[in-house]
Amino acid sequence: MVALPTGIAVWGFSRRSGIDSGRYGLIPSYGLPYSSECPILQPIMKFTRTAVIGALAALAFVFVQQQLAADSGKADAAKPAKAESRIWTTDYTAALARAKQENKPVLLDFTGSDWCPPCIAVHERVLSTPEFEAYAHKNLVTVYLDFPREKKVPAAVKAQNDKLLADYGVRAFPTFIILDPNGKELERKVGFDTSTGVQGFIKLVEGAKAKGTVAAQ
Repeated sequence: MVALPTGIAVWGFSRRSGIDSGRYGLIPSYGLPYSSECPILQPIMKFTRTAVIGALAALAFVFVQQQLAADSGKADAAKPAKAESRIWTTDYTAALARAKQENKPVLLDFTGSDWCPPCIAVHERVLSTPEFEAYAHKNLVTVYLDFPREKKVPAAVKAQNDKLLADYGVRAFPTFIILDPNGKELERKVGFDTSTGVQGFIKLVEGAKAKGTVAAQ
């Protein structure tokens, strides 16, 4: 006796095939032999088994990759957004006090670190380079005002950034605002042509500083 896929056991001969169904069994509704020993079905069954195993392996691979991606995304989202290097601060009030004490202009960087391609590009190609960091360390007080979509920002920093966004009327990212040591706006730049490189950004800052010098005279 051989159990069919439907759970039905069949004895005797198939009237259509004449094959001993006690040995081979029957495929319901067709009267064709069903058995791993059947020479007619062996190639089909072998191909089916291979296809099923391959499909299951592929599904398992996709599932594992999705789980790893989800876990990675959760881990990244759990990290607080922060300035990318030693030159940046997220404390606006402290930055203004330091700028006044050191007589340096302030660079406000309104950015979206995990979703804004132009923001990411200007940081990678200009603002995070050793050349710019060396310049900023000597000549600027830099404030990193991040508005991420996935990364978590401390509540106090988020409240500060939201207020500054409204106070300065920022409507696009990235927006760079340069203030004089007393907090007066000297220059505003929406976006930045990264092809001009670090020197292009330094030129922007130096131009703003010159405006402040002329205004003070």
